[in-house]
Amino acid sequence: MEQKLTEWRENNKMNREQPKRKINVILKIGLLLLGFGTGPILLLVLIEAMGINTNSGGAVGLGLLHVITFWPAVVFVVLVLCNINY
Repeated sequence: MEQKLTEWRENNKMNREQPKRKINVILKIGLLLLGFGTGPILLLVLIEAMGINTNSGGAVGLGLLHVITFWPAVVFVVLVLCNINY
């Protein structure tokens, strides 16, 4: 009896598949907003810091894109991390 129980446990351990983790849709949206909103301005700052392009002429458009997308992205990520039902 003990042997059958042990064999059954071993077979069940081998046949179990790990469930695939799904990334929450809200988290995806938040990370995409964060990447597309802050990425261009950070890239421009990095390029200017390296001295490759010193006359960018101002980054008003990229700054506005950053301001508009940063806080919604942070809110989406915090909602998912705090596991708030939305």
